[in-house]
Amino acid sequence: MKTIEQKSERIATRVTPSLKELIARAASLRGRSLTDFIIESAQKEANQTIEEAHVIQLSQENQLRLAKALINPPKPNAALQNAAAAYDKASINSQ
Repeated sequence: MKTIEQKSERIATRVTPSLKELIARAASLRGRSLTDFIIESAQKEANQTIEEAHVIQLSQENQLRLAKALINPPKPNAALQNAAAAYDKASINSQ
């Protein structure tokens, strides 16, 4: 059976004594080591930040505009028609 070797890297940071005490207290309440608690918290925050970056948030007004445009899309204007024709021509030439 093969095992995958995981390399670990060090991340060092400096915090105030009061912040370290706060984090240590929270880790203790969770029954975790300080290191495990920090890693878990950082991972959760990183995943949430990345997820939020991929989510488009719209105001209620813009949600309604989008829904109306999807339900009843406007007719293509000349610029869109020209772009579609150029795309069709390019895809025919690339075959």
